[in-house]
Amino acid sequence: MLIFSLNIMKRGKKIILIVIILIISLGIIYSYINKDTNEFKECQTDSDCIKVQTTCCSCNMGGKEMCVSKKEVGFYEKQLENCSKDSACIALYACDIKSCGCIEGRCV
Repeated sequence: MLIFSLNIMKRGKKIILIVIILIISLGIIYSYINKDTNEFKECQTDSDCIKVQTTCCSCNMGGKEMCVSKKEVGFYEKQLENCSKDSACIALYACDIKSCGCIEGRCV
């Protein structure tokens, strides 16, 4: 009987140890995924954000615009180089963004 209860205690300790290791591992993974560092933020201040045209037509001719980090402006300008000079745009005012700002590290 004593040997039987010792085996159960040993098994219980192993299970507890495995559970503790699992909890610690999950905590490390969670903190790594959710770490909040400035290198992952697109902005820190409102001046880091700028409004850009994202379609061949400007927003006052039916196109779209959005707020992006100043670091990304070149990407959008390069995309617009592919637009045809003969693109037909509709005369529809679609400018919704008055100004851009930085909220929680994102340009909005």
